[in-house]
Formats: sequence, C-alpha cells, structure tokens
Amino acid sequence: FKIFLSNFLIPVLITSSLRIFYNKVSLNEFSLAKIFLIIGISTLISSLLWYFTDTTFTLIYYDYPVSLIKEITLDSFAKRLIGIFILLSLWCTLYFIINLFYQWQSEKEAKERAIYNALESKMEVLKNQINPHFLFNSLNSISALIDENPRKAQLIIDELSSFLRYTLTYKNNVRIDLKREIEFIKHYIYIQSIRFEDNFEFTLKTDPDTESYLIPPAILYPIVENAIKHGMESSNLPLKVSLTTHLKDEHLVICVKNSGDWIKEAERSSSTNSGIKNVRERLICEYGEGSGFYINSQNSWVEVKLIIPLERE
Repeated sequence: FKIFLSNFLIPVLITSSLRIFYNKVSLNEFSLAKIFLIIGISTLISSLLWYFTDTTFTLIYYDYPVSLIKEITLDSFAKRLIGIFILLSLWCTLYFIINLFYQWQSEKEAKERAIYNALESKMEVLKNQINPHFLFNSLNSISALIDENPRKAQLIIDELSSFLRYTLTYKNNVRIDLKREIEFIKHYIYIQSIRFEDNFEFTLKTDPDTESYLIPPAILYPIVENAIKHGMESSNLPLKVSLTTHLKDEHLVICVKNSGDWIKEAERSSSTNSGIKNVRERLICEYGEGSGFYINSQNSWVEVKLIIPLERE
C-alpha cells in the first residue's frame, strides 16, 4: 500500500492537478518565455508538494516521531526533490508534446474541412452556372424561330425539356458514365441542327470501351456549345464539329473539334465567357493535377482536348 500510494496515487493526483491548471491557464495566450516560466514554477511547486506529502505519509504510516524530520539532511532533500522535479518535467514535456499533436491534428482537420466545404461550394457554383448559360442561348434560338417556323420551335422546346430533365436528374451526381453524358449532348446537338439546318454538320465517334467510364456531369456541354457558337463566327459554312473519345495511358481522352479559328474572349461578339473557364475550374476542383485541358488552333481548325483519369463505378 505504501508503494502504491507513494509511486502511483500521489503522482497521479499531482499530475492531474497540473493538467487541470494548464487547461485553465490557457498557455497559448502567453509568450514562449512566460510559458517556460509558468511550467517551471508549477513543476517546482508540485515537486515540493509531492515530497512533503510523501514524507508526511511515510512518518504516519510507519509511526515515526515527527522529530525525525530534523534528521533529513539538505543533501538528501535536494537529491529527492531534484529527482521528483526531473520526473515531473518529463511528464510535462510528454503532456505538451501529446497536447500539441492533438491540437495540430485538430487544426489540420479543421483546415481540411474548410477547404473541402469551400471546394464543395465552388463546385455547386460551377454546376449551377451551366443551366442558366444553356437556357440563355436556347431561349434565344427558340425566340428566333417561334414566328418563322413554329414547328421547329416546338421541336427545340421538346429537346430542351429532355435536356433539362437530365440536369435535374443528375445535378447532384459527382460522376456519371460517358454514355449518358453523350446522350445529354445529343439533345443540344439536335437543337442546333434544327436551328442551323444545312449550315451545321456534327460527327460523333466514341470508342465503345470508353462509354462506361465516369466523368463529371455536364462537363462536355460548355465545350460543344463553345465550338458551335464561336465556330459559326469564324468558320466557312457548313460548320463542322466532331466529338471523339479514346483511351490512352490509363486516361480517358475526349476531343471536341470544330472548323474555324479560336476567338479570344476579348474579341467575341456575344458570350458570357464562362464556358471554357468553367470547364478548366471544374477539372482542377475534381482532379487537381491528375487531369488535362488543352486547346489547339491551327489550319482553320480548333481542337479542345480533355484528359481525365479513368474511373468506374
């Protein structure tokens, strides 16, 4: 019992008191010098408390006379006190190392959570930019045809309805397979083919092996829309647009190519200028450095290439 009290119970009570003291004091608010000073003084006081508590209990337990205290020499007192002080100092060091680790881990998690929330918010903004952007252009097309050709305007409305059904169905999806994304693009292509008739030619050539791989939903629309809209401004008619897919080096490669020249944003006659920028930012948000986005313009052809890491359900 004496060993248990002196070597376990008293140390636990002393260190628990120190822990409560350090938590209440909030050492983070002080300078480094003051922190060392507070720790040093509190450790010294705790060492003296430990020593006198243990000595008192020893006298009581063995029924020694109080006068025996006079026989304690300064040397034995100093050695015992220094031993306790070193032991408590080691405990304090370990305590603060563990405490700092948990604090660092907590701050890291909070930072990662903040980054994740910011990224989620940004992704929602980028996704929500697509629908108004598409509606703006589609409604312009319907407006232009509603008096001239009501039947074609009705066809566009039907395709627009199918297009919007897709955005509502898959808006909250993080990924969607390429096959469904292509079906989504076909609705838009059909609308443009009705609008431009013989002035527009579209070619679709997808590798069947690519159709089951996953991509961010509605990532291709801004590229195809850009190819048609600005291709019409720079290409000899009929405008030719193609969409191809293939696999290369553990990546899905999607190419959208159109006749015409690349028109710089500052030179574009009418555009929100958000489409291509939207795609770039979404790829960075989704894949970081794991994806690629390239634009090549030469010989009256513009090619936009997406390189996306392979993913499957």
